[in-house]
Amino acid sequence: RPDVNIAAVAAGNVTPADAYAEKKRRLTIERHEKLYPGTVLPAEMTDADARHIDAVLQVHPVGGAPVTVAQVNDIVNNAVNNAVTIVLSTVNNKISELQGELRAESQNRNLQRANAIQRNLPATTLIYEPLRKNVAGHPLGEGPADPVLVGFVAPVGTRLPQTGFMPAVRFNHAHIDNLKARDIDDLEWFYNVQFPGARVSDRRSAFVDFLCGLS
Repeated sequence: RPDVNIAAVAAGNVTPADAYAEKKRRLTIERHEKLYPGTVLPAEMTDADARHIDAVLQVHPVGGAPVTVAQVNDIVNNAVNNAVTIVLSTVNNKISELQGELRAESQNRNLQRANAIQRNLPATTLIYEPLRKNVAGHPLGEGPADPVLVGFVAPVGTRLPQTGFMPAVRFNHAHIDNLKARDIDDLEWFYNVQFPGARVSDRRSAFVDFLCGLS
């Protein structure tokens, strides 16, 4: 709409409210064109449209030819679609992570039941099954000491690899008794689970409890 003639207002042909709205609209358009040189708002644009475009261009500046409400809506829609894609990707990754944790937990329950039965057998025949990692990540602080674990990628579901202190598949009472403090530290790092105790023997027992599902 054209600029309102103040004389027309005085003559009663245009209401003061209309005159105020028109002046506000023109000021908004002028401010926009000063803030964003190279972008032009159509003269027929409403004040609400102009303010909407201003708000979007503060985040997604564009240059060149006249900027329309449709063009700004495309910018907004693209931004929303990108944000939704990022959120969905994050959610899907989290779902995959949780599914992996549930699978590892289910597998570990079966292994822990078998290990609990083994615990009651004579030491000479006792054989434990290593559990799968089912707690994501690793504890903060120093990394593992064993060369096999240094730089080792251990996502949820990973089975304990063969190290300098443990075989890859099954270990017996002698392996447990020979665990040193640094070995248990490495097990804590791998499983992201603590095996506490005042003495190394206490920490070994805590690890066995973990293997048998008693902790």
